[in-house]
Amino acid sequence: MTETADHTMVVPAVPSTASTAATGSPGPTDSDRLRITTGSWRQLTEGSAAVWLGLVIVTAGFLVIMRAWVKVAGLLDVALQMPYLISGGLIGIGLIIVGVAFVDVAVRRRDAAERRDQISELRELLVELRRGLEDDQ
Repeated sequence: MTETADHTMVVPAVPSTASTAATGSPGPTDSDRLRITTGSWRQLTEGSAAVWLGLVIVTAGFLVIMRAWVKVAGLLDVALQMPYLISGGLIGIGLIIVGVAFVDVAVRRRDAAERRDQISELRELLVELRRGLEDDQ
């Protein structure tokens, strides 16, 4: 894996049969290489930070709801309870939704990265299997 001047990482991909036949070597050509920007690598590695940030936001949402409940519990007049319900309750629910969205996106990104790695490994194993079968014939 190499990094180029335009901040992209070049990862060798599985060689196609066309490139193997054209060059006579089993190695990948430049057209067979996969280019991934380093920005996407940073996003993948920061997945656990996004999960923690999401959990902190969810906790803040529950704390806002709890604070509103404590303020409302001491009031008997419904008209005085409404401002706490609207400001604390709705803001708390909003924070919880945003926090859960952060966690969901981070986990989906991490799962997608793991899936790409597994598919890449599977492709490499299939190429090795094909070579082994072709060598036997």
